[in-house]
Amino acid sequence: MPKRSDDYMADRREEILRALLRCVEQSGWTATTIDDVAREAGLSKGAVYTHFRNKAALLQGLLDRGMAETARSYAEVTDKASFRRLLADHVACVCTGDAPRLAAGHMEAMLDGVRQPEFRKRIDLAMRHMLDMNCATIARLNPALSPAEQKRKAATLLLLVEGMRSYRISTDVFMQED
Repeated sequence: MPKRSDDYMADRREEILRALLRCVEQSGWTATTIDDVAREAGLSKGAVYTHFRNKAALLQGLLDRGMAETARSYAEVTDKASFRRLLADHVACVCTGDAPRLAAGHMEAMLDGVRQPEFRKRIDLAMRHMLDMNCATIARLNPALSPAEQKRKAATLLLLVEGMRSYRISTDVFMQED
C-alpha cells in the first residue's frame, strides 16, 4: 500500500472530526458510535480506526483541534477591542440555531468525563488550556493586574461562556424576539 502524505492524513482526520460533530449534533455524544462517524464521513470503520483508536481518541482529537484553534485566535488578540470581539464570537456560537444540540453533546461529553477518568483528564486539560489562554491574554492587555486578579478574571470569562452553553441546552431565551 502506498504511503499517504501527511497533508492527506491531516485532511482525513479533519473530515472525521467534522463528521463526529455532525453526529453529536444529530444524536448526542453518548448515542454517537464509531460506526455513525464512519457512515457520516463516507468512510469505512477501519479508516476511522486508522486515525482514532476509539471514542476517547475522537474526543481527544476534538479537544486538540479546539485548543489549536483557540491558540490561533488568541494569538491574534492585540488590544482590548479585539479581545472583546473574540469573546463576543464565543458567545455568538452559543446563540446559533444549532447551539442547543451542540451544547447538549458538549455536556454529555463532560458527563462522560465525570464517569471515565481517561475522559476527565482530557477535558480538564482542555479547560486548563482555555483558562491559561484567557490568563495570558488578560496579562498581556492589562499587566498592572496581579496574577491572582488575572486568573480570577480569566476564570470568570470561562465560566460565563460555559454557563451560557449549559443554559442554552434547555432554553431559547437568547433567540427570542422582544
